[in-house]
Amino acid sequence: MRGVGIFEYLWSALGPEARKEVAKEMAERAVKKAGDKLFEPVFEKVDEARKNVEETIEAHRRQEAAKRAAAEQAAQEKRDERAIEDELASLKRRIEKKK
Repeated sequence: MRGVGIFEYLWSALGPEARKEVAKEMAERAVKKAGDKLFEPVFEKVDEARKNVEETIEAHRRQEAAKRAAAEQAAQEKRDERAIEDELASLKRRIEKKK
């Protein structure tokens, strides 16, 4: 209670303009402090959502890269198969010519 008495004494010592300034400053600080506490959970949720979005994007990129790699591997296997078939056909033709 003593602290309140000192505050009242100091407050009464201020002039009307100084009281307005102090009251304004106190109100601004109170609003800022309340706003910080009020929006802190919101900022945490936004940050969490941002992280989730980034993780989802990264997972999608990895999935797309895996699909491209699988498609490239399948295409390479087809090219290899075609090359083997062509080589086999070439060998058969050479054998037929020698007969």
